[in-house]
Amino acid sequence: MSPEVGRFRAEVRGWLRAHVPAGPLPSVDTAEGFARHRAWERELAAARLSVVSWPPEYGGRGASLLEWLVFEVADAWIGAQAYRLHTFATVGRLAAGGTLGAEASMGKVFWSELDVALHETALELLGPRAEQRGGEDGRWLDGYLFSLGGPIYAGTNEIQRTVIAERLLGLPR
Repeated sequence: MSPEVGRFRAEVRGWLRAHVPAGPLPSVDTAEGFARHRAWERELAAARLSVVSWPPEYGGRGASLLEWLVFEVADAWIGAQAYRLHTFATVGRLAAGGTLGAEASMGKVFWSELDVALHETALELLGPRAEQRGGEDGRWLDGYLFSLGGPIYAGTNEIQRTVIAERLLGLPR
């Protein structure tokens, strides 16, 4: 890793440590939760971390390919932790006698898109080796191809987004 990429990595790690909320954000099905999620997105954008590879004049950082990959790995880790916390919250609610309602649609959309993103990041990191079938690195290609079905099976993500819009956000049809 070059010194520039190492500095970028340290900066991103430091920023994330200082800014990532200690616990999960409230559900977006409430006004408070929606506002908190929007505030988080604005915070990322203010730090130019929402589109790191875009040119600075368009809100990005003009990150190099390696800097982009460093950020993608960090973002994948955050996504995995967010999904873990979401799962714990769901299990806790069910254990307390709650039900699994329309918010399950949010979990389905989140995990299926996270699965694709994680595999895309792995393929980017591995480069051409990822396309060699049969080897250890080739399993990421198999996983990626399987992950592409995630947004379709168990109810397409488009249908799940309709459920979220109508039942959780109360938007009209």
